[in-house]
Amino acid sequence: MPKNTLPTGSSDRGGTSGGDSLSEQAKTQTQQAAGQVTDQAKEQAASLVATQKGGATESLSAVAQALRQTGQTLQEDDQAAVGQLADKAAAQVERVSGYLQERDMSQLVGEIEGYTRRSPALVLGGAFVLGRGINDLKQTNLAPEQTLDSLKEDTQWAKDQTR
Repeated sequence: MPKNTLPTGSSDRGGTSGGDSLSEQAKTQTQQAAGQVTDQAKEQAASLVATQKGGATESLSAVAQALRQTGQTLQEDDQAAVGQLADKAAAQVERVSGYLQERDMSQLVGEIEGYTRRSPALVLGGAFVLGRGINDLKQTNLAPEQTLDSLKEDTQWAKDQTR
């Protein structure tokens, strides 16, 4: 073999072209795997959010029903003004529940981001109040039916106190 020629399959860079293509392949495979894992995580998160959203709308519907029943009871007991307030509150809760049901997660996130930019102090205050309310509900450990019964008992107690 002549002195200045290379053996077949080698390069003038010391045989690194095969190593370069292997590292490029590994890099591509790693990127593809990372993309797949990211997609799976997004799908799982979307599924979890949809489940949580469904649970929230069900809970809101139960709260609205309890408010309506309380309002009806109050109106029957000659406390029409307070009963009407309970009915208005129930209507607002139902409105929020419907709002959540009609929108997908990306729409909700976009609307929340826009509102947060316009009124950050109000959002922080609302988040604090909501967090306290959720914490109070968690500490009660009551099912919606038990909460409704408890609300009815409290309403009856309040009526008894006003007589």
